Amino acid sequence: MVARNTREPLYQQVAQSLKEQIRSGSMAPGDKLPSERELCQQYDVSQITVRRALRELAHREQVYSQHGLGWFVGDAPAAESWRERVALIVDEMTWPATSLAMGLAAALEDVQMGLELWSWPQQPPDGLSRRDSGLLLYCPSGERARALERCSWLKDSGTRVLMVGLALDEDPTLGVFLDLANASRAATEHLLGMGRVRLAYLGAGPLSTLGHQAYWPFAEALWASGLDLPLEHVLDSGDDACHRRLAGLLSTIDRPDGIICATVGDAVTALSAIYAAGLRCPDQVALACLQDGALLEDVTPTITGYRFDMEGFTRVVAHSVQQMLTGDDAGILRVTGELTPRASSVT
Repeated sequence: MVARNTREPLYQQVAQSLKEQIRSGSMAPGDKLPSERELCQQYDVSQITVRRALRELAHREQVYSQHGLGWFVGDAPAAESWRERVALIVDEMTWPATSLAMGLAAALEDVQMGLELWSWPQQPPDGLSRRDSGLLLYCPSGERARALERCSWLKDSGTRVLMVGLALDEDPTLGVFLDLANASRAATEHLLGMGRVRLAYLGAGPLSTLGHQAYWPFAEALWASGLDLPLEHVLDSGDDACHRRLAGLLSTIDRPDGIICATVGDAVTALSAIYAAGLRCPDQVALACLQDGALLEDVTPTITGYRFDMEGFTRVVAHSVQQMLTGDDAGILRVTGELTPRASSVT
């Protein structure tokens, strides 16, 4: 059992208990540890907690795993070296980092690789530049300028870095990316094709990592069609006044007849504002979202969304990791998806 009335994380308590058993000789090198299910029952914790504890010990080479056989005490096999350990660094645990972290851990475990998950602190992680092997994956989010600085620091540290998730530049040199720009163009062209000519954007601002990929292709598609984009039609969801501005915009005579929403949350916010203004969707204001999810199908009307192949994205990242660890160049790969038209944009 573990103590739940302490600030020490449960996984650290489990790891410490196992470490003490190894140190005391209760479990000798080569001994097989209890199964993950048995450890869950023994310590009364979840399987996620047990796996995190085992990974902590594995990174210190106090235990190792053999695929299909379980976990064992002792020095890790030759294959279990830092060469085959991968760290995913995130600025924030938001999309797409959340989806990638869960899928990638399982994908790498299948090929006997461990995944460390680091949330970037205010300063660069201490000691990164001293690692002369291994691979770091950087999944940026939040303010784009800050993410660019962190990306530059990682590359200057001499550590091998694979960018994943959202691209920071229009022409990146290395990485596996979700093509959010293509999603933005597809959603915008869809609403334009439905005859909507006064479009607005609701989502992360243009200076953010997500907004840079979501907003600019939207704006360029409008300009390419000869349409204006008034600044009041650009709504930064990170602005405290966003909801008030959206309500005010929908109350005007020349209100937008369509809104491109960067995230599922933005789409739900837009739909709520449309109803609050006494308007009808899609008759008066159509909606399309650059993400997709079950929530978009649970509301009325259902909302058009862009569904990325997240499983395919995870597989491509895992394959690129293996390529880089064997000395090959992973190159640039973009993963797309498809727009799923629903009632919010189809009249």
